[in-house]
Amino acid sequence: MFVRFINYNYIRTFFLCQYFFKKIQKNVCIDISISNDIIIMVINLVILFKNKTKYTKQMYKDFLEFHDNKFGFKESFYIIFISMLIIFCIILYIYNKYYLQSILFSMILLFFLYWKIIKPIKEVKKDFNSEKITEEETFKFIFCNSYFKIFNNLKYSKIRYFNLYKVFETNKFIYFYLDNEHALLLDKDGFYFGDKNDFSKFIKKKCWYKYKNTSQ
Repeated sequence: MFVRFINYNYIRTFFLCQYFFKKIQKNVCIDISISNDIIIMVINLVILFKNKTKYTKQMYKDFLEFHDNKFGFKESFYIIFISMLIIFCIILYIYNKYYLQSILFSMILLFFLYWKIIKPIKEVKKDFNSEKITEEETFKFIFCNSYFKIFNNLKYSKIRYFNLYKVFETNKFIYFYLDNEHALLLDKDGFYFGDKNDFSKFIKKKCWYKYKNTSQ
């Protein structure tokens, strides 16, 4: 829920809000900020955990290594199998002198290889050179009972647990996969509201059929 106060004596209003909600701090967690001379107060009921995670190059390298170990063989087998199937069709069409179809399938093969090999490599390079990695930006996670939010500067995204594709927990990190290629990275040592061990139990309960602990 958002409460906005117009630009009238907003500093006094700001401190009054802080004072008032200190009285109910045990039951509510509040984020208050000033933007464009407007006080924006975010009241979040039932916040269970808070975490700050700094995206570093080493953290991203660890994730890429994990992702490759977890999905690399399956993805490679899929690419080889589909490529061989398309090549077989191309050879068959050429042998029977269906040259138009052979050209069409050759284009399909090139597109498939681009989509499954070249495009992911470009995306990894783009992410690795992005501001969030090069400048080591910090992301704030707020976990509620049925969803969580991730904040970056003034932007945020709201994600419900049942919309997650997979959740993997390692010794240091928790990876929230949004699909089979994209994930959110969370540092287990970054909790400043709630305990990381309690969070492991919580996320396992919320995503029990998607959750897997790979820590050793």
